[in-house]
Amino acid sequence: MNSNTGLHFYINVRNFNDVVEDEEKQGGVNHSIHALDTLFSSTEQYGMTNYPDTFVVEKITGSRLHMYVTGKIDRAFETAASIILYSVKVSELMSSDIAKYKSLKPFVLQAGAAYGKFYEHEFYMDDYEEMTTIGYACNYAAKLQGLAGASSIAVSENIYNTMSLEEKSVFIKRHNSIIHKYKQTCYYEALMSRMISRIELSDTQVKSIRGYANKRNLTDMSFSEVRQSLNMERLSVTNGRRIEGIPVFADVRDFTSEFLPDDSNLKEMAQKTKQILEKLHAITVNQGGVHVQFQGDREFALYHNVGNQKCYKDAVLGAMRMIDAVKPYSVHIGVGEAFGRMYAVRIGARGEKDRLLIGRTVNKADYLEDNLALKDQLVISKDVYDGLKQQDNELARQFRRIGEDIYVTTIGFDAYKNQKTYAKQEHETKNRQYNGAYGAFNERR
Repeated sequence: MNSNTGLHFYINVRNFNDVVEDEEKQGGVNHSIHALDTLFSSTEQYGMTNYPDTFVVEKITGSRLHMYVTGKIDRAFETAASIILYSVKVSELMSSDIAKYKSLKPFVLQAGAAYGKFYEHEFYMDDYEEMTTIGYACNYAAKLQGLAGASSIAVSENIYNTMSLEEKSVFIKRHNSIIHKYKQTCYYEALMSRMISRIELSDTQVKSIRGYANKRNLTDMSFSEVRQSLNMERLSVTNGRRIEGIPVFADVRDFTSEFLPDDSNLKEMAQKTKQILEKLHAITVNQGGVHVQFQGDREFALYHNVGNQKCYKDAVLGAMRMIDAVKPYSVHIGVGEAFGRMYAVRIGARGEKDRLLIGRTVNKADYLEDNLALKDQLVISKDVYDGLKQQDNELARQFRRIGEDIYVTTIGFDAYKNQKTYAKQEHETKNRQYNGAYGAFNERR
């Protein structure tokens, strides 16, 4: 793992789930994916062209582009602000000037940024490599992005403190109990349109954005049904897959609070995070799932149907194994799963290397994990429960209903296995007792 210092920032399409779900009702997601690729690829290209020595794109996670800038805090924020404002201009151009995107709701952006030390780690897996960053600044920037309002940017206090008085004048001090676990008392937020930095697209940049958007026709994009286990490395923007399956989000609960703001335990926490993620990835693969990507301290995986082979039981057992696997590290996870149709592609300016899995089903699983799953809990949708009940009714009985379409279990794999073993022994004991009595009765007769 390599240690570094810099500013992590996220640009997120705040309403992308709504955009996707609107288009999905019409039978596809071509426009949504095409537009997201144009926005993020153009933003990446701008950063790589203008700040090649300090700017790094980490990955695209759903509707969120994660980047960082190395160097001193004031210069790093200047760079990040320029890139963020450029993305706003690209989004505006797409809505107003590119015909193929006019059927979509305009993208609403939000951004978050935090500065500090972090570790870079490259995970080497069977079919590809994935770089992820580990550290307080990475996690806090993601949280600030989520707190930012529509068309707004939220920054950490240490970034705000380095700004000029003119720059500070457009930011408002915010308080939210959510950031207390980050050992923070406040953050600062501003509308992007009020930021002092200004970006105007040059004729060359407009031409480049239009050219990227128009080089690929929507009709060139295909989403064929999967006929074997999905290999995401074979996908591209034009060569996607349509999947019936279960997205799985497994997140370490309250883990960020263990990272100290002064980074004094960063090395220890980075090593712990690495080990946990490797455990979760191994379970996904060994249980027959597909690893999609790491998202901070969260594993994003996929189990899907292939012909008559159903994925419900594998997805549930995989989650149960994950719940047990992290306990030796004195942490707990919450897991969310839903079942339905999804679309898998790869996008981005760096050789289309970013894995994307989208659809209402993905949004539902994300919601179940993020909003409902507590420590050591697996929360599933009714579709998953109904499918599991058909595939393994005994396993389905481990879940209890907590809402109209929601089921939960707090049992891990080891407890379930022990419960099955005990039930089997009890059943065999009863059978032996009954058979013995029956034999004695026959002899007496």
